[in-house]
Amino acid sequence: MQSEANWLMERAKIIRQFKDNKPPLPPPLNVLWYLFYDLPTYLRSFSKGALDVPGPVDGFKVVTTGDDLRQMLKNQHEYLNVCLERRRVRQESSTTAKQNHLEQSIEKLERMTRSQFEQLTGYMDSLTGRFDEVSQEVGRLANAMRTDATAEGAGEPAASSAPRRGTFHASRLESTGRARLDPGGVSYKV
Repeated sequence: MQSEANWLMERAKIIRQFKDNKPPLPPPLNVLWYLFYDLPTYLRSFSKGALDVPGPVDGFKVVTTGDDLRQMLKNQHEYLNVCLERRRVRQESSTTAKQNHLEQSIEKLERMTRSQFEQLTGYMDSLTGRFDEVSQEVGRLANAMRTDATAEGAGEPAASSAPRRGTFHASRLESTGRARLDPGGVSYKV
């Protein structure tokens, strides 16, 4: 932004230098300019003897009168106000655009967070369901062990004299309140 302003300022200086201070023709032909424009202007101002007639002006510079100068200043002031209004609108629109972009980003993050929360909730529900199934199975096995233990304690023969592999059996009940699974030694608290 600053480099562009510097570039425009330098460009304006170069244009003003050639427009206001240099003759319109290059050096070999500027003699014609002096002969046909400057010399008659000097002669007219000298012959009239009036000092209010502007003298010769180099380049394409325009000398303005008081009314023209006032009109130019008025126009300059109006253009400055228009420029400032456009700058304000541009800044507001860029601020509004940034705000809209941030709001959209926040909404997107909220949707993502909500979907992740729903996924986690579903996962937790499935784990809770699985935990309930395991708890029911453990409860069923504990009840089976109790009934087997009471059956052996009462002197009733068990359905099978040898415990089956991989199942709970009353003979495996330890005094610590733990039941032992036959093949791997995996134990569950009863």
